[in-house]
Amino acid sequence: MEEGRIGVDDALIAYRCTLCGFCETQCPYDVSVKELMDSARYSYVRSGQGPLAAHTPLYVNRAVNFFSLLDGSSHKKKEYPSHADRIFFPGCSLRGYRPELMSQVARLLGAPYVMENECCGKPLKAIGDWDQYEEHNGRILNLLERMGPSEIILSCPNCYGTFKSAIKFAKVTFAAEALLETVPPKEGPGREDLGTVAVHDSCPYRQNPELFDISRRFVDTFYGGKRVEMKYSRERLQCCGAGGAVSYSNEALSQDTARMRLKDAKDSGADTVITFCNSCGVNFGPTSGEVGVKVLHAFDLLLPESSPDYGALYKKSRSVFSGVCLLENLVRLAVQV
Repeated sequence: MEEGRIGVDDALIAYRCTLCGFCETQCPYDVSVKELMDSARYSYVRSGQGPLAAHTPLYVNRAVNFFSLLDGSSHKKKEYPSHADRIFFPGCSLRGYRPELMSQVARLLGAPYVMENECCGKPLKAIGDWDQYEEHNGRILNLLERMGPSEIILSCPNCYGTFKSAIKFAKVTFAAEALLETVPPKEGPGREDLGTVAVHDSCPYRQNPELFDISRRFVDTFYGGKRVEMKYSRERLQCCGAGGAVSYSNEALSQDTARMRLKDAKDSGADTVITFCNSCGVNFGPTSGEVGVKVLHAFDLLLPESSPDYGALYKKSRSVFSGVCLLENLVRLAVQV
């Protein structure tokens, strides 16, 4: 390796890490491999060698990015009210893949202002471009503060983890907790197509442990059936395979990890995995049928008619850069038309 430059093999190792932090719970020497991998990515970008080409669509600070291509929002003009007392910030994955669920959740929350066309910026940090992350994240925080809200409701665990400590000007609430306060508990067993369920703890839960209990209270309130714990849950949680932007650069590794996670649920006696992270749900899509475990977003428990096909949503994500869309969208990314 040349002085001041990181070898390609070293960079690829760093970009194979999902950054979930599980290794830190197992290391007898308290070494934070996650921090090492994060720093390696940052160094790779700062040296001008990174990020990986496959991560270009994750520049969510640009008008044309993966999520704006997914939902066609790159052409939309972003305008914001001068004041909004309650703001619902759904995050790019929920609005990109499931705008209908985003709208239904907003209705159940009492119709707060929905800041739907913005991202917290975490994808930028995940690919190692911390400078652009800080600039973008700061811009979003300024936008939020200017509207003078008393409460900001976050449905995405990644957005929650990104904003929780940064927002000092308003109450920060996880959407599941807000829904527990506004939606009456269901009577009886509720949906009959789920069998025994298990909660998938997504990666941000490790740094925000209050989400462990909030998520389980939500499921127990709105689903009357049996719930079990996976072997690797709570503090021992493991990634769905999409973390650290691995799903963009190494699909095979990402899907192997998803398969392993769903098998954990199956071995624990679960028929259905309940996730509060829509990105996790999408990444589980291709292997859920193979393993024999259904995947549902927690908010679907409130909507008996709602039954997402995460396998189809995963295929939709791949269609953004395949077939007739491939060249057109690559050009749009490059020139930002």
